[in-house]
Amino acid sequence: MLCTCYALYEDPVALEQFIPQLEAHGLAGVCIKPGRFLGELPKYMIDCAEERSFPLIELPEEARFADITKAITDELLKRRTAQLENSLSVNRMLVSALTKRASLEELAGTVASITGCSVWVVDRINHRLASCLSPDYPEQERRDRPPADAVAHELRADGQLAGMLYL
Repeated sequence: MLCTCYALYEDPVALEQFIPQLEAHGLAGVCIKPGRFLGELPKYMIDCAEERSFPLIELPEEARFADITKAITDELLKRRTAQLENSLSVNRMLVSALTKRASLEELAGTVASITGCSVWVVDRINHRLASCLSPDYPEQERRDRPPADAVAHELRADGQLAGMLYL
């Protein structure tokens, strides 16, 4: 969050509750430009943030919110674009495997190469249909069912549960 504390600067109680309320609402931190309304950050606000390990950044007077939000927006856009490009690449790999009539074992291998982890494909009653275990997967752990900590993803066909993909 970026702010100047304009709405709070004349209310000491609200200023004291500011950091705890931000934390309670799940904010990751706050950047405050105190110059115009607070002059400087109150010590109790700094202490409160330190006690909670809540990031509190004091912005200099010359900092412009527009520059900060543009930099953040540019970074978020760059990350989202990379995610979309990655999704498209994964989609192309899977479509290519499917159009070549890949077996479930080959598809499991493709998913394993994409994700870098072991893969299990099971039917609706948890019978293994295919798997591809990463080379670093412990030999003593090799089995026909995924480990308890594997992340499960539903496989659906025509809206019906067809099985699960475990990573």
